[in-house]
Order: sequence, then structure tokens, then C-alpha cells
Amino acid sequence: MKKLFTFLMIALAAFSASASASEVEYYTLGICGMQIDSYLAQTQNLTRILTEQGYLQSGTVGFDPQTFKLTLTDAVISCPNHIIFISTHGYSGYTEVTSLEISVNGNCVLETDASNSNISCIESLGNVTTTQDFIFTGDGTLTMTSGNIAFLTTNKSRVLYRFDGPDVTINGGNYGIYSTNTYNVKYEMLKGTVTVDGSRLAIWNFFNYGTGIAGEMEFGEGMEIIEPEGGHLVFNPTMYSGGVMIQDGNNTAAKHVKIGVSTYPLTVAGVQVTSKNRDDILGDGKVTYNPETNTLTLNNATITAERCIISNIPGLKIAVQGEVTITSTRHASSAILFNNSDDVVIEGVSSQGEYAKLNINVLDGNYVTPAIYFISKYGGDEHRAFIKNIDINMAGNAYIGSENWDECLTVDNSNIISEAPYGEFYVINDVQLVNCYVALPEGGYFNRGQLCNAQGQQYHGPYQILRSPVVAVPGDVNGDGQVTATDVTLLYNVMLNNDYEGVVNGDQDGDGSITAGDVTVVYNVILGN
Repeated sequence: MKKLFTFLMIALAAFSASASASEVEYYTLGICGMQIDSYLAQTQNLTRILTEQGYLQSGTVGFDPQTFKLTLTDAVISCPNHIIFISTHGYSGYTEVTSLEISVNGNCVLETDASNSNISCIESLGNVTTTQDFIFTGDGTLTMTSGNIAFLTTNKSRVLYRFDGPDVTINGGNYGIYSTNTYNVKYEMLKGTVTVDGSRLAIWNFFNYGTGIAGEMEFGEGMEIIEPEGGHLVFNPTMYSGGVMIQDGNNTAAKHVKIGVSTYPLTVAGVQVTSKNRDDILGDGKVTYNPETNTLTLNNATITAERCIISNIPGLKIAVQGEVTITSTRHASSAILFNNSDDVVIEGVSSQGEYAKLNINVLDGNYVTPAIYFISKYGGDEHRAFIKNIDINMAGNAYIGSENWDECLTVDNSNIISEAPYGEFYVINDVQLVNCYVALPEGGYFNRGQLCNAQGQQYHGPYQILRSPVVAVPGDVNGDGQVTATDVTLLYNVMLNNDYEGVVNGDQDGDGSITAGDVTVVYNVILGN
């Protein structure tokens, strides 16, 4: 009787196991050599088994079969097999994972056996009719390292790589991301950063079906190719039957690529300037930065902060339009600080013959505070800064100064007026005045970069540097003392585009407006009539 009971129990257990096995659902997704099924899809089971096998060093791994979402939380995986593997070959009846979301939380690492060139961190194998999406989400970091190809897709009709959140670093021994036998590859760079390295190429996709489709790369707001400089996506039909890669500004294939939001060494009112906010830094439409021309434009802007503008960009140009007011609310904190002042410029953009105005306010008190301060980064050579075509008015205990002995300043066609009772103006090496002069103190001049009084002593107090009076020359529209084709061009810019930049004396015939009659006057002067 006891033997019969034992037999019945064994039979019942076998029947139950058979029934359970028939209910298991399998997916075309493998993790570290294990085919994912509905049992392993449970986070605790997948994490436990990967840990027992020695592949998961820390963290957790889970797969949601309803949404095809693979969640990595502080997961560190080191494996001699493909870590994430998707295949449609030989898996009939399996649920196909055509769109895999990889959610990255915390610091995650995928590392394969570097000695095995056939192993990738992520690999997707299909046939030419299949598609595959890889969607990276979350706010963590993910680092993938492989001895040959870190991220490989093969035999696809289309592959989509979407990066929407985490910072992803892909290190391949030869290639970082490699797609072969694929009709079309699309990258969507929406959020986070993507860094890809390969000793041969960082990113490589080629097409051997003669479709002529070159692939796409789509950027979210502020996202761009940060490295290499001048990086761009190109299609080269001569390589391996047609290939897509990223090249640098010299059209050299990139072995290192970084995509994300660029950060520039420039802050305005405490706001870091990036490729995402550069078109409207303060959100009021009045402050913009153009990295191609290296120009910070202030258009009728009002900036109030402890540190208003701090730049570490050599050759930065601050273009002032209309009337701009900058107020520093902290003692001894520069309103405008050039930390790398080589060839920097503050220049006014004239409008309808009016010079742009820059008002700089600093606090009163026992401390003099720099309104504009120059610091050159490199010793040895002379470094020159420029103030051009602008009216600058300073209030409070404000001064203009510099730190380094090789710093020079040229003030050209500008007014600089300080009301500070203890005002100073010194640029340690040299100050040169072009088309302007020292009006206050009377008889004042610059000696080795210091503003001195008529007796040759360093001057402290209110001062005025004024634009030299313009001696009107008939036909001279821009006030350079000559009459040339440039003067004609300036008049046409006013009439056609309402652009008054550079116009000092446009009304040549004295009728109160700029018309074709003024052009005639200039032409007559040029022709000697």
C-alpha cells in the first residue's frame, strides 16, 4: 500500500510538472545564454539565477513580458556569452521581441569576455524582413565593454536606436555600434549622453541591398554631436557596398563619438550656457549665444545677479543691441568677467545711427567692484581685448581692470563714463584709445595701462572717455574719413533691410531721411563730381 501511494505521488508530480511546462511562455530574448521564459521574467528569479551562475555581480535584473521592458538597477554583469541576445532563427512558437526597452537605473555595467571576438554586450540576429527597436530609458548610467563589437545587429529590414534618458558609454575593441545587412538604420538622440568608441570605427552601419537608403540621425532639443569637432553623419557608397558613419570636420571617420547637450564655459546670471538654452539663455528672448561665431548677444536685456557674465571662452564677442543694463549685487564680484580674455570684444550694434548703450551698476560702499575685468590665461605673448562702438555708463564704485601683466585693451570709437567717487581704470600692460580721448580728468592720459591725471599720478574718481568728434566728410556714411563703395552698401542696407549697422551719417542730402538721393550724393563724390 505504501509503495502504491509513493508511485501515485510521483506520477502526480510528473503530471503537474508537464502541465506547468506546457504553460511556460518563451521569448526570443536571451540573457547571459539563458532563454527568457515566463518564469525567468520574474525579477527575483532572473536576479537569483544570474547571481548563482556568477554573472550578476550586484544589483537586479528584471524583464516585463507585457511591455518588453528589461530593467537594470545598479546591475553589474560580466559574462563570457552575449549578455543581451535577440534572435528569430530557430525559435518558432516563441514570442518575438521586436522592440526592447532597456531601463537603466543607477550605475550599470555590461562586460563580455574581451578575448572572444564573437561575443557582444548586445546582439540582435534576424532575417532581412525583421525590424528591431532598442530604446534606452531611465536616468542612470550604462557602460558596455566588449573585445570586438559591443553592440551588434545583423540581417534587419530596419533598426532603431533610441536614447531617451541615461548616459550610455559603448566601448568596442574594434567597433562600438555595428549594423550589417540592414536596409535602414535610425538613431534618435533625445536625452542623456551617448559615448561610443572603437579602434576601427565608433559607429558603422552598411547596406548591401542597393537601396540607397543612407540612414538617419535625429536629435532632440539641444542634442548634438559634441565630439569629434564638426562631427556629422555621412553615407559612403564605396565602402562595403555603402556605409553610414560619423566623420569629423576634416571628413575623417570617427573612432570616438560623443552625443549629448554641449556645455559652454559661459554663465549668464548664474545660468550655464548649453546647446539646449543657447537660443534663449534667460528665457526672455533677450540673451543668446552663437557658438559658430562665438558671440553672446544682449538685446535690450536686463541682467541682475551676484555674478552677471562669466566667460572662460577665448575670443568671445559680446554684442550689445539697444540699451542693456547689467547690475552686480555682490561686492567685489565682477559684473563682466573674462577669465580667458585673449581677443575678447565688447561691441555695440548701432541702430538707426544710435550707438548701443551698456549700463553697468555695482554696489556702493567701501569696496571698489570691477564692472569689467580681464584675465588672460597664457603668459608670454601680449593679449589684447577690445571695446568698440558703444556707450558704457558705470554707476556705483565701479572700475575697469585686469590681472595679468600681458593684458592690453583697445577702446575704439566709444564713450566710457564712470560716476564712481573712487573709480579706477587700469589694464596693467597697455590701454590704447582709437577715435576717442580722455575728457575727465582734464589733461588725463594713460600711462602703462593706468589712467593718470595731468600731473602723471594714478587717477581715482569719476572719469570720462569720450568719442572723438566726427568731422563730416561729404559722402562718408560710416565715418571712417573715406568715401568708398562701402558707404553705398550701407545706404542700400538701410533702404532694403532697415539695417542701420555701421551708419554714422546716412542722410547725405539733408532731407531728413535716407533715400536714393543720398546714394546719388555718395556716387557723385566717388566720381569726383
